[in-house]
Amino acid sequence: MSPDGGTENQIDRMAFSKRWRSSLQDVRVKRGADAGSDHHLPLAKVRLKIAKVKKWETYRVRLEVSKRRDPEIRDMFKRMLQNRFEALQQLIEEEELPVEEEWRQIEQGYVETCEKMLGRAKTNKKEWISKETWEIIELRTKAKNTLNMARTRKQRRDASKRYQELNREVKRGCRRDKRVYVESEAERAEEAGKRGNMKTLYEITRRLSERFQGTCKPVRNEAGVLLGTVEKEMHRWREHFEGVFNHEEPPNQSEVEPSDELNFRTGHITRAEIKNSIKNLTNGKAPGCDNRPPEAIKAGGEVSEKVPLDFCNQTWSKKKGLLNKLQKKDDLSHFKNWRGVMLLNMAIKVFCRVILQRIKTALDGKLRSCTDQIATLRITVEQSTEWQSSLYINFIDFEKVFDSIGERCCGGCCATTGCRSR
Repeated sequence: MSPDGGTENQIDRMAFSKRWRSSLQDVRVKRGADAGSDHHLPLAKVRLKIAKVKKWETYRVRLEVSKRRDPEIRDMFKRMLQNRFEALQQLIEEEELPVEEEWRQIEQGYVETCEKMLGRAKTNKKEWISKETWEIIELRTKAKNTLNMARTRKQRRDASKRYQELNREVKRGCRRDKRVYVESEAERAEEAGKRGNMKTLYEITRRLSERFQGTCKPVRNEAGVLLGTVEKEMHRWREHFEGVFNHEEPPNQSEVEPSDELNFRTGHITRAEIKNSIKNLTNGKAPGCDNRPPEAIKAGGEVSEKVPLDFCNQTWSKKKGLLNKLQKKDDLSHFKNWRGVMLLNMAIKVFCRVILQRIKTALDGKLRSCTDQIATLRITVEQSTEWQSSLYINFIDFEKVFDSIGERCCGGCCATTGCRSR
């Protein structure tokens, strides 16, 4: 219907390439579809032969860890986990399973219990359109049907006028609701920032900015040519990270004199250390290949303390982790603009926290933390400004410095602080 209310034009068409004309089977117009316009929605049925896409196995399953706050669910989770490990302990005593198989059974027990009690996380999008706006949208849909059923020109003119009025009201209501929604989310982000909840703050900021950048980007090989298949990309990623992590040691290394050995505790790991390490696990962190979030380990209670104790006191011949790539900036088709992060399973994280706590206890007061270093630099700058003296600061940026530290270099740094070879 034209703006004059009397002229009708056939303007809803579907353009199709001549090459694919034989694939077009049917075309229909859905006159009842309410799209906020006087246009009708055309729908085409096309038959295409699509190439088979290989589905890659994924280890990541997001769990609804917020349910652990419910006391009833938390108690049921502990009882189910306890029953699961009692049955597993009987199986281990009867069949004498090897360490790797025993640990696989424990990981499977954790994952199945979490999926049954906590369930998988669902993406809940907040509805920002108010109830009043939805009622106006329903009235607009009825006006659309009235316009389609009109027979005379006067009926069609009146129905079109009514539909346009309701359409303008819907747009005004949506703009108003969107503004209220953004203001409420901004207040939530401000409150999260005051509480120090950075995860919620960044989630709200990312959602409001609507700037989502996927990590599946085509990459180039060493010659600068884009790789066309997933298999070639995975092979190139493997070569890249092997070159980063398994580089050769530098030929000329500075020799450092070892310091006197400190009184490190090197005995068996105790249950108290395991309990303290589990307590200090940070919530909201991504799980490793075992797919066990830290919230599930904390909710396990005494069961989570008993299970890792025996394994932390044994020597594992094989440790696995999930290597995740994170984008930095610039052109993401080049490997230099990505960095890798290893997501370890929860048992190795607990073990590393025990070792770290022992090192901190032995080095108490002997080394300065990163906060102390920043405070020293700030005091130096303030004193230089106060006394109006010259100050030269040199910042050195090493490429992939945290990924390229050799074992001999780490051993030498540990020897200077008095760490034992173990």
